Amino acid sequence: MIASALRDWFEGRHGAVVRAEDRSWSHGVTRVFELWTANEHLWLKQHTQARKFDQELSAYLQWVPVLTEAGVRVPGLIDREPSLRALVLTHLEGAPAPGDDPAIHRQAGVALAALHAAPFVDHDPLTVREAVLARLERWSREAAGLVPPEVVARVNLEIGDAEVFAGARRVPCHRDFSPRNWLVHEGRFGLLDFEHAAPDLRWVDVMKLADDTWRLAGTRDAFLDAYGRGWSEVDALRIERLSWLHALSTWVWSAAHGDDAYLEHARRHFARLVEG
Repeated sequence: MIASALRDWFEGRHGAVVRAEDRSWSHGVTRVFELWTANEHLWLKQHTQARKFDQELSAYLQWVPVLTEAGVRVPGLIDREPSLRALVLTHLEGAPAPGDDPAIHRQAGVALAALHAAPFVDHDPLTVREAVLARLERWSREAAGLVPPEVVARVNLEIGDAEVFAGARRVPCHRDFSPRNWLVHEGRFGLLDFEHAAPDLRWVDVMKLADDTWRLAGTRDAFLDAYGRGWSEVDALRIERLSWLHALSTWVWSAAHGDDAYLEHARRHFARLVEG
């Protein structure tokens, strides 16, 4: 359950915990607890990786307020402790979103448009093209012993020199934008989990949708209509190239963390790309 140092810090600031439920994923990269005190219903997240803590904190400070102003339901940040990599968040009512409801995808499109329009200054010294090539090199290296060499070779072949990304610009991205991080309450969309949030190419946020839920009738059109922008032929090529990289990174990560369900998803994703 909750480590003693983390619990002591939380209770010293928010009162005694009267009930706690561990909501962490089995891989244990981030510990997530649903907590109740005498007066509040809260969520406590503790990151094992400094990068994810920094990304999530930065998103809550800079971009989540933009979503709130746009009327998107999101948790609120009420406390943090950098030395413990801990965040305390408000509870967001809702149940997991159905993937096949065009009305929910329409609201998701509104939310993503607001996030992508949030102001930020891009301090990354790499261009998007250079960043894609760096990611490809990293995941290809980490794939050794985890992913069949022919899979790695195919992904490298498809991405090539990444010239299609030349001139692309970054926007604030969620980078895990899929129904598993959407909550619906009384028909209203809500968005969770900003630990992956960072500036990136906008289409990073639609890869998982294009590969999965947009295969269901009406969802893609509803989303893009609300998002306010379709994609050009170049955008479509960029999404395809990113999908190859996503298949590789998912395969590597899930194999390294023993996540069999996610590994099977990566294999299916790769197979669909091969089939065209």
